[in-house]
Amino acid sequence: MVSLLLDCVTIEQRTDIITDPTFFAGHSAAIYVKIGDKPQRVGTFGVMHPTVLKNFELPFPVSAMEIELEWFL
Repeated sequence: MVSLLLDCVTIEQRTDIITDPTFFAGHSAAIYVKIGDKPQRVGTFGVMHPTVLKNFELPFPVSAMEIELEWFL
């Protein structure tokens, strides 16, 4: 899904695995796009950690994605 979205833009992009306590270990990544000569982190995505699910009383797995759209304006 993220690759499909990023393929719609004509700029260089990549994703890197990240460690974030909000997400399940090994199931999250940061989204980078090259703006000018420098890669900028424009978002994250992943599978929510079981503790987060419990805190929000969600009985099933949830994936989340955040993209800072102002980078594309």
